[in-house]
Amino acid sequence: MENSGSTCPSPLIATVAEEASFNFNKADLKDMQNRTSLPLVVDWAIWNEKCEEARSNTSYACRAANSICYNSDDINASL
Repeated sequence: MENSGSTCPSPLIATVAEEASFNFNKADLKDMQNRTSLPLVVDWAIWNEKCEEARSNTSYACRAANSICYNSDDINASL
């Protein structure tokens, strides 16, 4: 994507974090050096397998203790 016509004078900054853990302040744009981490919640779905089917696959990625799989109300979907 070419952006030679961009009028934005500075880089764009985005923060993805759990809402209750981060209150944006203008000063954060200049100095976030004291922040080492922010909690992140990701909500996504796999549309072709139920949890039981996904877990039986050797490439199943959600193996961490804080990863949870829920079967969705949608047909053949898991969250």
